[in-house]
Amino acid sequence: MSLSTDQISIIRDFIHSRGFKHIEVEVEILDHVASAVEEKLQADPDKSLQKAIHEVHASFGVMGFSVFEEETIKGFGKLMRKQAFTNAMTYFTTAKVFLTLSLFLLGLMISYTTFPLVSEYAYHLFFLILGFTAVLVVHLRSRLGTQKWFKRSVVISQLGTLGIFGYSVFGQGFGTCLKWFVQQGHPALHPLFAVFFTITLLYAFIYYDTARWAYRWTYERYLKYAG
Repeated sequence: MSLSTDQISIIRDFIHSRGFKHIEVEVEILDHVASAVEEKLQADPDKSLQKAIHEVHASFGVMGFSVFEEETIKGFGKLMRKQAFTNAMTYFTTAKVFLTLSLFLLGLMISYTTFPLVSEYAYHLFFLILGFTAVLVVHLRSRLGTQKWFKRSVVISQLGTLGIFGYSVFGQGFGTCLKWFVQQGHPALHPLFAVFFTITLLYAFIYYDTARWAYRWTYERYLKYAG
């Protein structure tokens, strides 16, 4: 036998009543519970759906379904980091390498033509603004079409971590590093500026690619959940 749409809906409501809010987590639990409930109803057709659901829930022990939440979030984080690395490689191994080179040349041009004329503290401010703006813009741009489920997705916290990492490392770290190079009069200042400039903007592109992948991944589960 297979469960009806109404039966699936009842199981979903039960899972949601246990306090789970993330779509990805609820879908993962729903898959396991629906399968187990179906087996129980096949073995005993006279058993009520509610009794089968409670028996399945009890079989998970004291922790209940919460084990799925930790595993799902951890598994998604690992999957997203792997995808981010794959996306990053495309900017060095495919035709996108021309974008990487263009950003590097643009960084050199900015460094040689503009920054010799300003204070050493401008380097710090520049990367603070660049890192924050790049991550913010791509974050807002990649969220288009996610309004129905965005606040109930694991993707939020995971992508938020990537965004904070980018702002902290590129916005704070690169600016501070370059300010020190200026103070020391280091000859590698201009190429280093270009490298940092390239990495910061590439991170924004990689963040965007990864965010779009992550939202598609969650949207597929949202459709399954909503259906």
